[in-house]
Amino acid sequence: MVYAPDTVTLFRYSAITYNGHRIHYDDPYTKTEEGYPGLVVNGGLTALMLCEIAKRNLPGGKIGRLSVRNVRPFFVNRQGMVCCSRNADGTLAVWAQDEKGRPIAQGEAASDPGAAS
Repeated sequence: MVYAPDTVTLFRYSAITYNGHRIHYDDPYTKTEEGYPGLVVNGGLTALMLCEIAKRNLPGGKIGRLSVRNVRPFFVNRQGMVCCSRNADGTLAVWAQDEKGRPIAQGEAASDPGAAS
């Protein structure tokens, strides 16, 4: 699934999570003071997208467990992907990758034990 958060999505997510760090809304600061090429997408937003793809691929759309580790910054207005694959034990491997195919976040999801198979 394509993952390409824009400035509006980033601003809204930062607002509802009370995250006022300037790297998420102040482009000149982000570039000159932090040295990033653009606004940094909040890692929680990436985790939320991994949660959504897991829900679409687990029985009954119910998540019993989700773990996510952010491994690389991702920048607004770039096109990445959120992906998943089923492991042999029925859990899902979930990951997000940037426009160059490098990992942004990695994790695992498991279904709700009460969900129908």
